[in-house]
Parts: sequence; structure tokens; C-alpha cells
Amino acid sequence: MNEFGPGIEKQDLIDALIKSGHPFQATVADKIRTAFEELGQSLGSDYSYIQEEWVYPDKDTGNLRALDALAEAFLWKFDETGRQPRIRPVLNLLVECKQSDLPYIFFTRPNTQPLQDYPWVSGFPHDRISLATNNERSTYSFNTLQALALPFHQFNTNCPVAISLSKLRRKGKDFEVTGEDTYKDLTLPLIKAAQYLQSQTQTKGRYYSDGRLIVAAAILRAPLIAVDNDNITSLRTLPWVRVLRHEPIQSELEYRSPLAYDVVREDFLPEYLQQLATFATDFSNAVIRSQSVLQSGIGFSVGLGTENPFPTELLPVSNASRTKKATMRMEDLLRKVLRRS
Repeated sequence: MNEFGPGIEKQDLIDALIKSGHPFQATVADKIRTAFEELGQSLGSDYSYIQEEWVYPDKDTGNLRALDALAEAFLWKFDETGRQPRIRPVLNLLVECKQSDLPYIFFTRPNTQPLQDYPWVSGFPHDRISLATNNERSTYSFNTLQALALPFHQFNTNCPVAISLSKLRRKGKDFEVTGEDTYKDLTLPLIKAAQYLQSQTQTKGRYYSDGRLIVAAAILRAPLIAVDNDNITSLRTLPWVRVLRHEPIQSELEYRSPLAYDVVREDFLPEYLQQLATFATDFSNAVIRSQSVLQSGIGFSVGLGTENPFPTELLPVSNASRTKKATMRMEDLLRKVLRRS
């Protein structure tokens, strides 16, 4: 008796399972689980997990959709008195896995201006932080990542960016390039999952909150091919790339920067997770260091202006007045010295 069913051999079942992608998803999940455990432990936390087949509602249809995995790691620890930070940094990684013998094609552009609001953040008491400075009376407004000086981190500058993503597929004896499959299989689920997670983890008005860093990534067992500046004769392989997705705006007065997600080739996943861990660690340190300013939504940063458009350090208002007075005293002293000379 054939235990696998009439006409089905064991190898037939193995081949079908490999093509299904489930073993690949399990391999990816194991690598992420290990990386998140190590990341949490490096920051003094013992909490991390990964949930495969994470379900969320589609905001347009209301139907339930399943993403391959959602991973989470706490990036904080209790202090020596047993207290926890009021804003607790957390990392989430949303994952979709795909495999294909045919290549994915990315139309890339130079990464000269990194995104100012990717990765996503949520759970902070304020969406924007207002900062005064010592050089002028103006105040400056920054989103959370800008206030924490993270948009120009290597995690955001080391990768190429793509304005469009397509895939090669067979059409009879020929091949064609189409963006329909990639939009349906990668862009749509990752963007919608990230937006849902972000909307469900807002915690304004609570004494304690989880300040989340949300990253979305497609892990591919397939060739990744870049077409630079639409020069189709210049093709090169990619280890990872950040894909931009432009959403329509509702009015002429509205500004919306592109949405984004990362695409990572399977063999580059360990290096990608290491770069993400470095970014998450710096995010955690910045959040812990800047608790007072992030809680109040106002603060002070020395030297803001045309030459230094982004803050380098956040000071609470209580310290800001002392810093500003000290700066003014130093400027007065310099003026007196110059007059004597």
C-alpha cells in the first residue's frame, strides 16, 4: 500500500513541498528568530518572538490576509532600581517570503536623499518634536526619526533605492516583464500590513508606551537584477534594495513622502539582519537617552540652523535654559575679548 496516495511517490511530495515555499519560510523564520534573540539579549532583554502566518485585516476589502511572519524584540531593560522606561523601544519586522527561478527586476536610482520617515514608527506620545536652539528665536519641527538623528544612518544610506519593481515571467516561448505580480505578491501585503500594525500600536495618552520601529521586508530566493537609471544595457545583481511606493495625495496642500519596504536576497539575509540590529540598537539608545523630550514633545538642540538642519542631541527644556544661558555668557565673553584686541 502506498502511504502517500495512489500514484504519489515520496519524492513527488518532497518536490511539491519545496515548490510551495513553506520550507523556505521556515528557514527564514529560524534565522530571524535567532537574530532577534541575540539582539534583545545584547540590550539586556530576554523577550523576542516570531509569529508565522500573522493575520491582519485588509483595510480596503475588510478580508483577512496572512503575512508570512511578524517578528518582535524588546530593545530595553529594567534599570538598577527595577523601573522601566516610560517609552520602551521595540523592533518589529514584517516578512513576506517568495521564491522563483526567474529574476525580479528593480529600476534603481541613486540614494542621494534617504527617506526621512522610514522605517515606520508608532507608539510615541507625539508625532512631531518642536525644538528651540541657541542661535535664533525660531523653533524647528521634526518627526521622530529626524529628532533622533536616524534618517542618515548607514541602514538608510547603504542600500540602493528602486522606484519600480517588476518580475520576469514566461509567455509562451518568450518572456515578458510585468509589475502586476510583484504589486500583488509583495508591495500590497507588506505596505498594508505595516500600515495596520502602525495604526494598532498608537498609544497616545498613556503613561507607558512602546515606541516601535517597524520594518517591512520581502525575503526572496531568486535573482535580484538592477536596471540603473533605465539603462537596460547596464544590468547588475543586488543583495538588497529599498522599494519606494508613491501613494496619491488627497489635496494640493498635503505632502506625503513615499512608502517603502526592503527586498533582500536569501543569501544576504544574515548581513541584512546585522545591519538592522545595528540600526535598532542606535534607535534604542537614542530613545532611552531622549525620554524627557519625546514625552513632552518639546526640547532644545544646540546649533540648529542652515548649516546644521538636523539635531545632534536632544536636551529637555529644563536643561535647555541653562545651556542657552551658558552659550550667551560665552558669546558675551568672546565679544569682550575681541573688543580688547
